[in-house]
Amino acid sequence: MASPAIVAPRRKPVPIGTIVRHVTLVFFMLIIVVPLAWVLLLSIKSIPDAYRPGFWPQVFDFTHYSYAINNIPTLARNLVNSIVVTTLTVIITTACAIMGGYALVHLNLVGRGIVLALLVASLFFPTRDPASAWTDQLDARTCLAVHHAQSRLERVHHAWHLRADLARAGRRRAD
Repeated sequence: MASPAIVAPRRKPVPIGTIVRHVTLVFFMLIIVVPLAWVLLLSIKSIPDAYRPGFWPQVFDFTHYSYAINNIPTLARNLVNSIVVTTLTVIITTACAIMGGYALVHLNLVGRGIVLALLVASLFFPTRDPASAWTDQLDARTCLAVHHAQSRLERVHHAWHLRADLARAGRRRAD
């Protein structure tokens, strides 16, 4: 007697809309992740590797991090400033988003569907990441010009505070 053949249950076909949705999400995810990976890998490439075309470094070089830690005296202050600004931005943005979301959900506003569609569509486009990959390609002259401009602005900032301090000291002396 022959044994009955076991037949696997037939799977339902995946709808084309699901496939398009997933391909779109993966595409936009790659737009965000690839520049981040590029910047990370560029930070651990050796100097000759940085000028060689290609994504993956031939030699991993972590000395750039020790150089930054040892030779940039304002690094700790810059990191603290970044943390403070980021924290405040997240708190303020979250509060605004909660209030706006509450209004969009609970109030029957004209054009609500368009606003919601625009908000969801804006989530697909990164605002900073592609630009940071582009700035890594700037030539040394541009980076030097930016550094000089920042140095001049810092000197103006210090001079302005020195002027304010001298003015305060003069007022105290006059009193």
